[in-house]
Amino acid sequence: MPEEPIIPVQLVKVMHEAEAGLIISTLASHGIEAQSTGDYTSGLRAEAPTMIQVWVNRVDLIEARQILATIKEDSSQIAWGEVDTGDRTELTSDEIQANQDTES
Repeated sequence: MPEEPIIPVQLVKVMHEAEAGLIISTLASHGIEAQSTGDYTSGLRAEAPTMIQVWVNRVDLIEARQILATIKEDSSQIAWGEVDTGDRTELTSDEIQANQDTES
């Protein structure tokens, strides 16, 4: 049986290279090869700043969409106020209260 041809299709557009990298890495951990366009190439931006596109093979699109939905669901459940970003600036009591209000 001949191998199916690789037909790239756009999975998603994102604003940041880091987000595209997370998606590509997660897809790779599930055996799906993905690539991005519109990001930096050899330290230079390949095109004017714009959305980063993540591409997958057409035969992987359905599974890739399911994985992407899981990524989005998982990231919405992160308590960002509890994530150690390395910033050691003390929060004011108003900032702490506002953070607690948004998490409830």
